Amino acid sequence: MLQDTGNLVLNTSQGKTSARSFAWESFNEFPTFILLLTQKFSGNDSLQSRSTNATYGSGNYYSLSIDAQSKITLYYNEQEGQAQKSFWQSNGEYPAITLDKYGFLNTSSVGEDSLIMASDGGQEDRLRRLTLQSNGGLRMYSRKRDSPSSSWQMVWEAVTGYCTIYGSCGENAVCKVDQNWEPNCQCPPGFDPGSSDNKTCRRIDEIKGTDVRFVELDYVNFDGLNVTEATVTKLQAAKIH
Repeated sequence: MLQDTGNLVLNTSQGKTSARSFAWESFNEFPTFILLLTQKFSGNDSLQSRSTNATYGSGNYYSLSIDAQSKITLYYNEQEGQAQKSFWQSNGEYPAITLDKYGFLNTSSVGEDSLIMASDGGQEDRLRRLTLQSNGGLRMYSRKRDSPSSSWQMVWEAVTGYCTIYGSCGENAVCKVDQNWEPNCQCPPGFDPGSSDNKTCRRIDEIKGTDVRFVELDYVNFDGLNVTEATVTKLQAAKIH
């Protein structure tokens, strides 16, 4: 039976419908990439992104879980076997959370101990979902319950600066937000795209001898996984090095 919340449940042979009598329910199956209304999320659960927003296979690049300090944390998983890198974390401690019909993601009653509140919070005639996007964005969407043709509207997001999300762009690439507010990876002068997904850049010509020059890029900063060690912080000092 599919419940109004989106929970798919298998009843016992007695045909009872109380939560305790369910032989199986989809709300207990993790990992997933979506958290639905009334679905409980605790320390043993995780959200994992898909490889793209159009496919349902797990890309496992990004994940959301509750850490040992009860912080809701977003991670980037660059490669299997490597340590996860966190890039967003809740301020409060939340050992377990639930998305309610009012647009609150909280641990208790409506409006109390809330981790987030949707921009349309308080309206209960809405369908809601919390989604971990393939690009690492954690967003809440809502739509009118009695209007199947209405579109999903984003009403909250964890990270507003998409280029600050780990892994948005790869080695040597510069991240820039496009007209759709999505990360767009561009190559600086002297570099060409180095992969089919256009996330990394490779040097066009190898550096030989001392025939080199520095090009200053305005409003560009090293961040996240684009640099492993940066001991120089000023342009003049960098030119000397």
